[in-house]
Amino acid sequence: MPAPIFALALLPAAVVATPDLAAPAPPGHPVESCAECHFDGPPRVDSPAISLVDPAGHYAAGKTHVLTVHLALAEGETGGFLAALWREDGAAGTLAAGDGTAARGEAVISAPPVRAATADGLRWSFAWTSPEAPGTVHLQLAANAGNGDQSPLGDRLHAQTIPLAVR
Repeated sequence: MPAPIFALALLPAAVVATPDLAAPAPPGHPVESCAECHFDGPPRVDSPAISLVDPAGHYAAGKTHVLTVHLALAEGETGGFLAALWREDGAAGTLAAGDGTAARGEAVISAPPVRAATADGLRWSFAWTSPEAPGTVHLQLAANAGNGDQSPLGDRLHAQTIPLAVR
């Protein structure tokens, strides 16, 4: 089959596999960014696979707190994550890169290289300086559980929004 005809034959598959067809996430959720490259299936919103390790009952206003994210994976799977903050008044505080993470605008992401999970999954830590004003800040997490083949297929997106009480 000549190359142009072969390319046209693949076009329907490419259209079907676009991130626009993934299940919607909460507005502004970072899973939208992850779905640009990992779109084998719809994201699992409110997934128990991604969580905050030992969350505090509340966080002191204007202080820096170390947050650790856990992604439960089968041993050997690969993974990555993206975290962002949201608050109705816009004052959600700031994030800074930490253990295994890198800054990406106002978010933090898992830093390359991609790591394979241990029996306990994967963990990443970063710093959050909470806002001066009390209220609820929403930590929005998106994580990719990958099969390690460096393609967007065979990956599973997980999303979770965790309320952080600032006092």
